[in-house]
Amino acid sequence: MRKKTHSWILMAPYVVGGVGLFYYISKFAAVFGEVGESLPIPTRVVMFVGPAGWLALAVLSALITFRCRSERGREILTIAFLLIALGVACTLLFTPLVSHMRNA
Repeated sequence: MRKKTHSWILMAPYVVGGVGLFYYISKFAAVFGEVGESLPIPTRVVMFVGPAGWLALAVLSALITFRCRSERGREILTIAFLLIALGVACTLLFTPLVSHMRNA
């Protein structure tokens, strides 16, 4: 028999992911702001959406997850949000390496 997941356990990834995306994109925006057009397209997309946009995505994802009736659906939506947050974090973290390799 499967135990029901408590809503506060599902809330943690959205809080951590949303606040983390907001904080780190704010920090990286200052660093990447000077580079401008020489950034790769994924990084420009992340910077275009901005910290408030990613925080809004986290809130919207949380609302959709909690409106979902099936427990399996909630788990899938939570994992999907975490993968998006991980993708954004990897885009920001590995951009200096990609930019450096292009110039070499």
